Amino acid sequence: MATVGIDLGTYFSSVAAVTTTDGKAEVIMNKDGTKATHSVVSFPSEKETLVGNIAFESCFLYPNETIKETKRLIGREKTAITVRGTSYSPQEISALILRSLCSDVERELDEPVDQAVITVPAAFDSTQRAATLEAAKLAGIDKVLGLAEEPLAALVANGNLSGYVGKTVAVVDVGGGTADGCTVKVEKDENGKIVLNCICIVGDTHLGGVDFDRALYEYILKKDFAGVSLNAEEKIELEAKVEIAKRKLSEKLEVEFKVMVGGQRQKIHLTRKEFEEAVAEPLERVQKFLDEMKAYKIPDRVILCGGTTRIPKIEAMIRETFQDIPVGGENRELAVAEGAAILAQMYANGAEQTVFEKTDMDADKGAGNTGDDQTEDGQTDKGENGSGENGSDQDSTQMDLIPVKLNMVCSRSYGIGAFVHADKIMVCNVIFRNEAVPTVRETHSFVTSKDGMSECDFPIYESTGNERYVELSEAEKIGMCTLKIKGNLPKGTPLFVRVEAGIDGVLHFTGREESGNTEITAEFKTKTLLTEEELETAKQVVDDVYAKVV
Repeated sequence: MATVGIDLGTYFSSVAAVTTTDGKAEVIMNKDGTKATHSVVSFPSEKETLVGNIAFESCFLYPNETIKETKRLIGREKTAITVRGTSYSPQEISALILRSLCSDVERELDEPVDQAVITVPAAFDSTQRAATLEAAKLAGIDKVLGLAEEPLAALVANGNLSGYVGKTVAVVDVGGGTADGCTVKVEKDENGKIVLNCICIVGDTHLGGVDFDRALYEYILKKDFAGVSLNAEEKIELEAKVEIAKRKLSEKLEVEFKVMVGGQRQKIHLTRKEFEEAVAEPLERVQKFLDEMKAYKIPDRVILCGGTTRIPKIEAMIRETFQDIPVGGENRELAVAEGAAILAQMYANGAEQTVFEKTDMDADKGAGNTGDDQTEDGQTDKGENGSGENGSDQDSTQMDLIPVKLNMVCSRSYGIGAFVHADKIMVCNVIFRNEAVPTVRETHSFVTSKDGMSECDFPIYESTGNERYVELSEAEKIGMCTLKIKGNLPKGTPLFVRVEAGIDGVLHFTGREESGNTEITAEFKTKTLLTEEELETAKQVVDDVYAKVV
């Protein structure tokens, strides 16, 4: 049985496993011979289902039957899209992608997946994380060892943690659909265990490469096709060419491409300067979360991951924000999957969590210089001895098994809507953003409004602020916690809600009354998560649909 790490992305997804005794993570090839799989599902006919790269290609032929960017909907919408008269939830579509990744593992490693760590954006809230767990359940992954923040997974994959001891490391992850930042203090406890203490999580779950693509697409429409009406096929071709042009402009100062318009090929010329002008708005949003990261803590090192960080302007912004701080990051597109696989191996080992890493014989030699850093003149810095491995010669390194502990924080503040004055309802936060998890809090007491109540509802809100009380307009209602009461409590009986944020960031609720003589259970209801009955139905849907995969 295989233990894997899965990067379930907006645009691409990947799966990796630790397959050797040295603890090295290997990204698994898909059936197309690539390590990145498009997060796309298509239904070209009633009898066919396409998943992955072949589904992405079919979007040009079947745009209305193809589902993309499901990750942006998970935990936010109950229905992803309706295709051929059938509505699918984001969890179902995500499950099909997960099933496809697991089938790649079984084909390449000749063993089925039974447990996994799945990565999520650091800024994902409790509902989005819970919906991701639902998708894993529908995919048939028997045991999810944990949900790992994408930048944290990249940190684990990108360097020798022992070289970072005593340092603060910021990871900036801008991928296809989300942008995240995570700042971690790396320490060592009295037993020699490396401790990763997360300081802050920031990010935007609707900011990534696809937003840059769309901004550039709209720019070209205005610049080159003002007053011209493109048909559906022409729009699809232009969208595809724009995405390719964006990638090329990371390496070149200008590009040219041709698209069909009105039966004729039209040449489009685009410079990097024009590109940066076109994407000014998403660039501003990147700068916003970079500034927020810096405000929490100025790091000693910055690690980049996610393909969108290869845009020269974004990397320049990062270097400008964190001046004079080393910036590195290897294998940006696949680091998250590799780190997830290493974390999965850690969690599978139980309480004694360990990872393999290449370390120097001399622990002080080249500490903190893992990976390639660029100097101010753009040259690559390989470390003191020019080897790129902590500044040490290849023969002076060894693979060591080191114990690791992870201390994470909550990505959102969570509270209960309640009267704080006689006539005003506000959100009373009980768990705060960037507070260490797991954490448990009990609310202020509430009272039953009448005799013999069988249940009592508490609205649950999330926000990004850290104030004790938050205006309703500044928070988002994510669901309802319902206390089910088996007893005959009189009017005015105090009730308490116990809120727990687990290590995976998912909320759990329990309830009680002071006497302890009445049985009270808590049920968290949200419009975007599936009920047990819906999960059973969805599992059958996923099984039936995946049976048609070609």
